[in-house]
Amino acid sequence: MDRYFTDLASAFVRGRLQNPSASIADGHNAGLRLHKFKSDTHLPRVQRVLGILRGLAPTNLLDIGSGRGTLLWPLLTAFPHMPVTAIDLNEQRTKDLAAVHAGGVSRLTVVRMNAEQLAFAPKSFDVVTLLEVLEHMPNPPSRTQMCAQGRSTFHRPQRAIRTRRQPGTYPLVHSWPATTNGHRSRRHPHYH
Repeated sequence: MDRYFTDLASAFVRGRLQNPSASIADGHNAGLRLHKFKSDTHLPRVQRVLGILRGLAPTNLLDIGSGRGTLLWPLLTAFPHMPVTAIDLNEQRTKDLAAVHAGGVSRLTVVRMNAEQLAFAPKSFDVVTLLEVLEHMPNPPSRTQMCAQGRSTFHRPQRAIRTRRQPGTYPLVHSWPATTNGHRSRRHPHYH
């Protein structure tokens, strides 16, 4: 299990089976799909975001579009004491994320929510992250501004750009594919 986020996979199994002593083997026997807990920390875009976050040293974080956990699992592992709120629109994904919380990862809060209709008060989070989200939104620039409420920190697959943020605004860390006329770039085969 060294290629997996074992603690998080175990929490998921305990939460889904509603059994505080359930093991990963119990999860396999119950037919739970644990592939989403494979370690993705080697992905360059995940490493870049984690590096930016280490520099920012947030005390809490909102992860928009957490999905299967490509960024979320490495994030929770790299920052073991930081409260993280994860939102996703997909019902099944939010149920899976909530199972991790129910299984013992109490610093993870999960909310099923549309990223275009955030229901959080201003200054609720030190940092907002979006990994492969904006390309799915009809009007990404205005949504970026809405999330960050000012100058932000952006993360791109090719380079990281840091801008000064104004006091009282959210830093924003985001990864997206290079696009041309709304189409995904051929330079980034992951996005096809």
